Amino acid sequence: MRKLLILALTGAACTPIFAQSSGWSHGQIDDKTARWAAVSNDSNGRLTQRCEIDREECYWSFATTTQCKKGADFPVLVNSDVGSFGLSVSCGSPVMVDGSTYYQYFFDFDAVDKLIRGSDRIGIAVALESDNFRIIRFDLTNAVKVIDRMRALALEEIKKRPKKKSTRDQVL
Repeated sequence: MRKLLILALTGAACTPIFAQSSGWSHGQIDDKTARWAAVSNDSNGRLTQRCEIDREECYWSFATTTQCKKGADFPVLVNSDVGSFGLSVSCGSPVMVDGSTYYQYFFDFDAVDKLIRGSDRIGIAVALESDNFRIIRFDLTNAVKVIDRMRALALEEIKKRPKKKSTRDQVL
């Protein structure tokens, strides 16, 4: 799954562990290894950007009650006021959060991030086995402000960590 490195983030300041703005909220998970910005819809679906501090990367996901098999990859149609795009997602492990059980993780972080940053509302069409589609909609009002705040806090935490010496292979 492609993810965005947090290293490209800018800005930093202090904020509570949990903050909310027009439906969007951001916070830190209990073990402080990740930060998130998310919004829920009227059907208990959840659209989330989560940034893993130790791995220095972020990803987009949405949660819904629509069942999927863990590890299954499938296409979705994403529609907004700036256009429609076919994207791919991967089904994660079932987890109960706000009534939603199945998380789907987008492969193309940049496409989703650009779409969300330029839109007021987003709809995600998921094909069902019954030859129908489920449309999951999210309000994006104040999304950019909350996401940018969360990412600034994540970057601040990354900068505080002691640097580990890398053992990754390099091409020079």
